Amino acid sequence: MTIGERIKERRIQKGMTLEELGNKVGVGKSTVRKWETGEISNIKTDKIEKLSEALNLSPITLMGLESNNSEEQKQFDKLLNAIKQSPENFHCIAELCKKERIKHGYSEKYVAENCNIPLKTYLEFENSITIIESNSLLSIFTLLDIKKEFVWGFLAGINENNEDYITTTLLSFPPQDRILLKKLIKQISKLNSNQLKLLISELEK
Repeated sequence: MTIGERIKERRIQKGMTLEELGNKVGVGKSTVRKWETGEISNIKTDKIEKLSEALNLSPITLMGLESNNSEEQKQFDKLLNAIKQSPENFHCIAELCKKERIKHGYSEKYVAENCNIPLKTYLEFENSITIIESNSLLSIFTLLDIKKEFVWGFLAGINENNEDYITTTLLSFPPQDRILLKKLIKQISKLNSNQLKLLISELEK
């Protein structure tokens, strides 16, 4: 369910019209309609806060940051273990989150509140002092729009000479993805050195 669908569902549950919700948030009914249809998907932070108040939902629920997917949670547990493998992994992920937070224009307090993490804990995470739990990391990645596949690739790049790590990374993918990976590995193994260099060059563009 998208954030727009959650807004619409909750608005109807509360018995509010588009105009009534718009008045509470400080926008016109056409803007609310665009939020609900997905025509406007990047809703500003201050509007998220006002929507949360008007709809009586926490920002984390409104934005869909809660995860009830046990398989997804297992994948993030594996990812957290990978991050814990070395101080370098942890530091790089903390730096990645800090960079993405700044890019989105979010304050440390905003991320901490919306991910239900104590501010002190989040600050320590960004400064590579404290490793947080997997469900909190999942919330941060979701809020900052960091895909777990990107993180795995990011860590694999850091640990590109560690065969054990690469094997662990490949085995972390869901079974349906491993089938494709197996086919790709077989195809890549048939390439000569020049073809491999060309492939890497193309991927780096």
